[in-house]
Amino acid sequence: MKRNTWRKSLLTVTGALLIAMMVFFTGCGEPQTLEDYVNDNDEIKTEIDSYSQEGMTVEIKENVLSYVYQYADTYDESMVEEMAAQFESAMASVSSTFSSIASTLEEETEIDGITVRVTYLNGDGSEIYTQDFQSE
Repeated sequence: MKRNTWRKSLLTVTGALLIAMMVFFTGCGEPQTLEDYVNDNDEIKTEIDSYSQEGMTVEIKENVLSYVYQYADTYDESMVEEMAAQFESAMASVSSTFSSIASTLEEETEIDGITVRVTYLNGDGSEIYTQDFQSE
C-alpha cells in the first residue's frame, strides 16, 4: 500500500513539474509584440532611444512604431488645416518608405501586424496629422 502511495505522489509531483515547465517555457518563447521584442533587447532599445531628439520622439507600443514630431509653436486652426493638407500630400510621396520599414521589422522580428505611425503635433500637444503604414 505504501508503495502505491509513493508512486502516486511521484506521479503527482512529476506531473506538476511538467506542467510548471510547460508554462515557464511557453512564457519564455518568442516575443508576442514589437514592444516585447524591444524591451527584451537593451541594444535595440538604446538605439531606438538615440533616434529621439528635440522635437521628435520614437515610441513603441504593442506593434506600433511611432514617429512623433511636435512643433515648438502652437498654430491656429486655419494653419493646422493647411498643414494637415500638406502632410497628407507629403506622406503620399513617402508612403512606400514607411511601409518598407514595417515590412523589414516584420521580417527581422518574425512578428506580424507591425504598423509604422507618423504623427505631427501642435505646440500645445494637439494633433495636426497622423497616418499609419502597414507592411507591403
